[in-house]
Amino acid sequence: MPRYYISKAKEEADSGSALGWRLPATEIEAIVLNGLTAFLEDKLRLMTCLDMDECAPGELTGLHGNAANIARRIADAVPAGQREILLQLIDHIQVGENLVRIILNNHVLHAWVGDQIKDTEPRNHRENLNDTFALDLEVSFKRRGAGMKLILSDDRQQLPMPDPKLMAAVAAGRRWFTELKDGKARSVFELAQHHGVNRTSISRLIPLAFLAPDIVEAILDGRQPVELTVSRLKQIDDLPVSWQEQRRVLQLTR
Repeated sequence: MPRYYISKAKEEADSGSALGWRLPATEIEAIVLNGLTAFLEDKLRLMTCLDMDECAPGELTGLHGNAANIARRIADAVPAGQREILLQLIDHIQVGENLVRIILNNHVLHAWVGDQIKDTEPRNHRENLNDTFALDLEVSFKRRGAGMKLILSDDRQQLPMPDPKLMAAVAAGRRWFTELKDGKARSVFELAQHHGVNRTSISRLIPLAFLAPDIVEAILDGRQPVELTVSRLKQIDDLPVSWQEQRRVLQLTR
């Protein structure tokens, strides 16, 4: 069951206000995770956040190494582990029309990343440190089927987002084609009867058995364009046989 975050102004929106959003939780959470791990790997922003721009080169190496370790912990953790880390590290999150603002707890971040770093001219960073640091991520909205998808404006920072329905459609198309090829079913009509599926759906999905290998790999990895959905594939009357043309039609590049 999909989860959504509802803005406080939702009631006003229902009465005609421009504000009030119903935003997909999975995508907001992915953006926060991705933005935070990218920040931990951004040496300049990390130094600014922790007021450690005057550290010696050797000390900065330790700082960045600690931060990279935390980024890996976040990326490798199961969802419950990620949530535990984020609850400690993040004070709160604000979502605007074109912005997701992550308010970090600087003292927690300093404890995890910087406490083992010793300045050549010692300073008490905890006394001089601001309580929070605002990490701003530019976002935009793209239509995906009947709904909207929230994405980072900088595509280079996008987390892979596998689409289970899309992966299942590709697998079904390959499986049904194999059954026809091996003689387990003599026609699309027989396939439809056997699997209890609409004949039109089978006819639309069987061509997916001939997708270029790199397109299949992109779908499995979640690197497909946000607009590429099962509904979008079913709207293509004649999927090109040429792999190059497939990439053009599906807006996928090698």
